[in-house]
Amino acid sequence: MSNNSEWQLAMRGPKIKVIELEKFLKDSLDDPARPVGERTAISVFLGNKTMVAENKISGMRAVSYGHSSTNCDKYWNNVITEVMNKARIELNILAAYARLGEDMDDYEFDDDDDGLQIEYRRYLKEVEL
Repeated sequence: MSNNSEWQLAMRGPKIKVIELEKFLKDSLDDPARPVGERTAISVFLGNKTMVAENKISGMRAVSYGHSSTNCDKYWNNVITEVMNKARIELNILAAYARLGEDMDDYEFDDDDDGLQIEYRRYLKEVEL
């Protein structure tokens, strides 16, 4: 995993469940039992919300987070794994995650089996030698 990565995480589920997940993450910022690196990763994650949409009739909410250059170290990976597991297993929220690193073979995709997907395309610039 490279240091600087472009990433995006998208979630969709009942508004109350999405709010519960975000509250859990905000509360984790003050947890002294968490390593400082994880608390920093959570802060970066929460600070990069890119979109919120909700349907007032169905009570569903979609949220997207992402950034074009984040230091995705082992603490970052721990936080993303925790977010994805809590969303999918505990809260029954659809969630998908994608990360592109600096190198061509440095990437992760974790799409939801129920159709929530993130698509990235890597464009190569032709260089004349």
